[in-house]
Parts: sequence; structure tokens; C-alpha cells
Amino acid sequence: MSPSFEPLDGERIARALTTRWLGRPCLCLAECASTNDVAAERGRAGAAEGLVVIADAQTGGRGR
Repeated sequence: MSPSFEPLDGERIARALTTRWLGRPCLCLAECASTNDVAAERGRAGAAEGLVVIADAQTGGRGR
């Protein structure tokens, strides 16, 4: 039986953080190939410093 969990919620995570910039913004995805690739892509596109990308599932990358 698979464990049951709630989907990730970037706003809820951001409210729980005590950091000033890390994790602000926090991008939560249901699935992606690689969170590192998404973060790099967003960074090249001008994302704010401190962006954190997390996913419920990765289809590639090291943390799948």
C-alpha cells in the first residue's frame, strides 16, 4: 500500500519558513523531470533569488 500524503502547497510552505529570502518564492509542482533543471530554467528567465523548486514526483534527476 502506498503512503497517503497531501500535495505540496507553496504558500503553506512559505508561511512556515523563517528565512528572509530562501524559499521565497517556493514553486511546487506535481511532477517534473528534474527540479534542478526547472530552477536553472527559471533562473535564466530572471526568477527571484531564493527560488526553491520542489515536486511531488520527478521522472528524471537524482532525487526521483
